[in-house]
This record gives sequence, structure tokens and C-alpha cells, in this order.
Amino acid sequence: MLLRRLTRDGAFVLILVILTLVLGGWSLLGGTRAYAEEALGSPTDTAKLGDIFPLGELRPGMKGIGKTVAVGTTIEEFQVEILGVLAGQETVKHLVLVQVSGDVIERMGGIASGMSGSPVYINGRLLGAISYTFDLTDHRLGMVTPIGPMLDLLHLKKDVTAWQPSTGTWHWADGEGDNQGDTRMVANHLVKRVSIATPQGDKSQALYADGHLQITPAATPLLVGGMDDRARQRLAAFLEPLGMSIMAVTGTSAGAIDGESKTTAKIEPGSAFGVQLVQGDVGVMALGTVTYRDNNDFVGFGHPFMNRGAVDLFVSTAYIYTTVNSLSMPFKLGVPMDVVGSLTQDRGAGVAGHLGRLPSTVDLKVKVTDKDLATTREFRAQVANDPGLMVSLVSAAALQGIDQGIDRIGSGTSRIVYQISGQGLPQPLVRDNMFFSPIDISAVSLAEVLETLQLLNDNEFQAIKLDSVEITAQIEGARRTAFIEKATPTVAEALPGEMVDVEVVIRPYRGQRETKILKLAIPETAERGVIHVTVRGGGMGYLFPEITPFHDIAHQETKKTDMDVSMEPPTSADSLEKLLETVLEREKHHEIVMEYIPYYDTYVIEPLPMPGSSETDKESGASAGDEQANGQPSADNGNGSKAESGKYNPWNEDGTEPVRVTLPTRYVIEGQTSFEITVRGRDEGPFDDLDLEGDEEQDYEDESESEFQGELTDEGNSFFFW
Repeated sequence: MLLRRLTRDGAFVLILVILTLVLGGWSLLGGTRAYAEEALGSPTDTAKLGDIFPLGELRPGMKGIGKTVAVGTTIEEFQVEILGVLAGQETVKHLVLVQVSGDVIERMGGIASGMSGSPVYINGRLLGAISYTFDLTDHRLGMVTPIGPMLDLLHLKKDVTAWQPSTGTWHWADGEGDNQGDTRMVANHLVKRVSIATPQGDKSQALYADGHLQITPAATPLLVGGMDDRARQRLAAFLEPLGMSIMAVTGTSAGAIDGESKTTAKIEPGSAFGVQLVQGDVGVMALGTVTYRDNNDFVGFGHPFMNRGAVDLFVSTAYIYTTVNSLSMPFKLGVPMDVVGSLTQDRGAGVAGHLGRLPSTVDLKVKVTDKDLATTREFRAQVANDPGLMVSLVSAAALQGIDQGIDRIGSGTSRIVYQISGQGLPQPLVRDNMFFSPIDISAVSLAEVLETLQLLNDNEFQAIKLDSVEITAQIEGARRTAFIEKATPTVAEALPGEMVDVEVVIRPYRGQRETKILKLAIPETAERGVIHVTVRGGGMGYLFPEITPFHDIAHQETKKTDMDVSMEPPTSADSLEKLLETVLEREKHHEIVMEYIPYYDTYVIEPLPMPGSSETDKESGASAGDEQANGQPSADNGNGSKAESGKYNPWNEDGTEPVRVTLPTRYVIEGQTSFEITVRGRDEGPFDDLDLEGDEEQDYEDESESEFQGELTDEGNSFFFW
């Protein structure tokens, strides 16, 4: 049905409006200057003034039409009756209360989630977009956001302050006077004012008391396909603070839709479109309706998506399977079709986008080999490269990929190799590590890659535009761990500058003991005395527990609270290069770590060697064998175990420089022990009265007895932060 064009009276009013603006005054029936300015929007080339219905002319009882898609891609019309105009103090200064009707409304059960942005026309002129409705009330009631503030979104730049959502208290503003005392019949209640609260999760409510209608709109639902329940729960936990709710759907794209529907789907007023956060083997999308299009620019929703300001998200055409008539709130079920552009603005008045320009994305690839089943599966997705969302989206999608790869949730051991590429990185970041969990190997395996993404995303040195994240996982159900039983130096005394062999005995889980040889360097500057050496498993704990997808959410939240208390930065790196070095050189769970702080005489004036000095370099070279420098073990020592010398990692914290040696193994190393060694001066004889071996043996017996009281779990490890 063709839209009605301007009537003669409408044309006369339009001429009067233009003349009045030219003369610098404003006087329309009961209207104010600000009222009319918002109704018309900023004078732009996007929309001609004659195409917009001014709010100043709007009166209760006026009727118009709206457009939306109820099923498929066909745009249908419905009837709209104006109940009144509400004025508030927000950036979007007016909202229009309407009641909708018609065949399509009856079939859908009222205003449905996904109708946001449905254009409303009065006398053939665009008034605005259906933007709000409320559950557990009359679903035929809704709010319209005027088109003026929505069109302004097309001209915003990234440095413009974001519009605020349409919260606050609203009064009637469509009659003469201030209307503060006016009342209207709304949903069988005499309403003087309306308060709109900020959405909280997926719950909404409407309360009435003494002429005051208090409404909390429901959150914008995200349709999530291709994710199992716990990955969806993980995603929901991330997005709930942004006012988003999750709804599970079948499938991630419209692959089964016939070609004709795909061909006829367009971005035009009344058509359905999707805003996608993730696409590929999983899909995360919000449905909305296009309000207005001008060439390649368009606006929709009439309310914020996540209210993030300038954004860069997928925009796709959409196919609506059906609209579910629900007592709480009807909602559309649909899937995305073709990506046609990018969303550029997400603000209180709505969303705006540009067609023909694709958004920046992060390509995620997860390759999982189940060693027990001898199967390999690949998982791929494209994730919106939004700094505030990317890590959370990768977390949920990658968790789904690993879960899907092993098709179970439970204990196991994994070897993870990940590679992160992006603009701003001197080269791709590549790192491998081993993980063990008695509870949830899939979730624990992602901890390190998510921390690395968070560090890169939040780094204070330069912007990094990530291009891809590749995760290769080898997972088995067996427990590949080894417990450190004891560590014994081959000598009880050493001179400064000497190298001491240390025999470390590890006991693999349900396996035979193995002996590893680590070489301990005594610094040239060490003074006489006894030094305490610790031998432990590698692993630094979790710097960002809130983004680590633990199976035990309660445990995770406890750790998050602890992190919130600390104001310390996650690393002491003072440049991007140092930050990347920190990421690449951090300890690994399959390493044996031996470290100590050398004893220095407090009266010695000679300064300590700093990292990068000749003495430090000398120690580093002395403590790391040629083979071990590239991570390869040395030859077998003849008794079935590997005699390996560890590599030395310089470290500086609060001016103290420990001597540290690490040695990779084929197990996740658990437990720790310690021993003492005496450093004597070059002009002194041996300490004959020192019974070092007996003391160490007693310590070992005490430690072993305590460690064997129970099986060591993830919660029992001692974590060392870097």
C-alpha cells in the first residue's frame, strides 16, 4: 500500500515551520524551541525536513502506520495510534507513547523483541522508531524514539560523547502549558508521569503507584547459536553488566534458507537486520529493524544496543523464522544471512551503520586433537575486534571449540600451543605450555592465552590491532603430572663463580622416579654465608581471573574480588618489547624451577650487577647449556632419566635479583622442596662442622609427609605472580 503524501494543510504547516526557523523564532501549538528542534533533527542532507513529522504537530488520537517483518523477509504494515508525548531531561528529550494494532500485531502477540527500529509514519512522514515495550503489561503499548536524534548519529565522530539511554522521569508534553499535572489513561491506569529505569539483566517490570508508572525495560536479547549451555553461561556472565541477555537458538546462519529469500532481503525501512558479535561455527547476534536508509547509511533500533558509542560490528541481513507469542514478551527468532556492512554508532538514540564496508575482526581458529580417541577437529569463528568485548567473546567461543573437540567435560592433561598475530606486534606471539586439571581441562587450558590477550588489549604503550588467534590443543584423559620429592646439591660448599650440580628427584603420577640435573650458578659477587634454594614447579597463577573460564564460577568470583583489591599493575614492563618478553619468557607448568637470592654482605659498597650487564650475561651463559638454550634436553645420563641443565632467566623485582634456573620436562610439575648451600670465601677452608645433608634430608621427610596427605589440585598450588 502506498504511503499517503503530504496534505495541503501539512504543506502549509511545513512552510510555516521553515519561515519561522528563518526568522529565528519558534511557535507551534504548545511546542517549545527545543521540542521542535529535536523533532526536526539537525538540518542535514540525510533527510529533508518535509520527510519528517514534527513533534509539535503531534496530538493524542492521531493515527499512522508502522513497518516490520514478522516472518521471512517480507515487510508488513501495522496500525499505530498516538497516546501522548513524554518529555524528559535526557539527551533524547522526548518519547512518544503509542498503541499498535492490526493483523501482524495480533499474529505476533504485540510489540516483539526484534521490532526495535520499526519505522512509524504519520501522514506519510517519518515520526520515528518503535523502541521500547514492556513485559508483563499490554504488549500493544510501546514507545517511539523521534527520528531527529537518530539521524544525528550518522554525523557523529568517534570523539563525540555518547548519547545516554532514555532513562529518568518523563512527563506529558503534547498539550498547552507545562503538562506536569496532566494525566492520561495508560494500561487501565491514570498516569501522570513515567519513570524508565536502566535495564538490569533480562528481567523487566512495571509498577504503578499514585499516577506514577515505573518501568524497567527488558535487556536486548542476543540470539546465540552453536554454543552449548556452559559456553552460553560464560558469555552471559560477561555481557549481563552491559544489560544484555542470552537466548539459545538452533544454527548460526541461514544456510538452509532458499536463494530467493536471500536475494530479496535488503536493508530498507522495516526490514530485519542483525548486529553480530561472532559469526562462524558459533553465532552471537541481536535482531533489530531498519528505521531509515540514505544511500549506504542507515539507522535503527531507536535505543542503544550496548551503548558503547563508536563501534565496529557486523551488520547482516536477517531471516525471521517466526515470532513467538510469549506472556512475558513476544520475541522474533531469526538467523543472519549475508554480512553487508558495519555498525558504526551505538548510542542512546539508536544505532547507525554503513553498508559496503566490513568491520575489523579477529579470526579465531581452534584445532583440538583428542589423543584418547585419535580424532582431530577444527573450530573457526570471526570475532568482533572491539577492545571491550574481544577477550570475552574469544573466551566463550574458544571454550566451545575445545569442549566440542573432546566432547566431554572433566579432568585431563593438555599441551597448548597458541599464536597471536596483529598489527603493532613485531612478530607473531607463539608460546606452548602444559596444563592439568582434575576438574575441567578445557577451561584451564585457555587461561594463559586469555591472559595474553588481556595484556595486549590493555597495554599502555601502543595500540595493537589483532588479526588472528590460533590455538592448537592436544588433550588426553590421563594425568601427566610429576611431584618434586627432593633436591640435593652434589657439594655442600661452593665458591663464588662456581657451578653446582643439583640432583632433583621427581615422581611421575603412578610412575617410576626420575632424576634431573640442574646446574646452579653461584654469582661472582656472592658473599660468604648460607643461601636458601627453592625448587618448585613452574607456573605463575592467573593475573586476570575474571576472564579465565573456570568450571567453578564461585571460585573464580572469589579470585576476582582479591584482584580488585590490588592496585598493582600486572607487570613491571616499561615498554611493549619488555611486555612481550614477559609473556614469552614466563615460566611454564612443565618446568622445574630452581631459584634463590644470593647472600650479599650489607657492608659491601660494590653495586649489584643489573640485568644486561656483563656479569649477568656471564652468569646467564654459564647456567644455560647450548642445547638447553633452545629448549632441547641433553643426552640421557645412562640411568633412564635425562641429565639436563636449565636456562637462566634474569628477573628484577624491588631491586632484588634472584638466580633462577628452569628445566622443561614432559610432565606438569607439582610440589616444591628446598635445600641450603654454603658460600665460602676464596681464602677460607671448608666448613667442617656443617651438617647440610642431614638438615636437608629431614626437611625433605617433613615436606613429603605433609604433601602426601591429600591429592594436589589446582586450588592447592602456590602461584607466583610476575
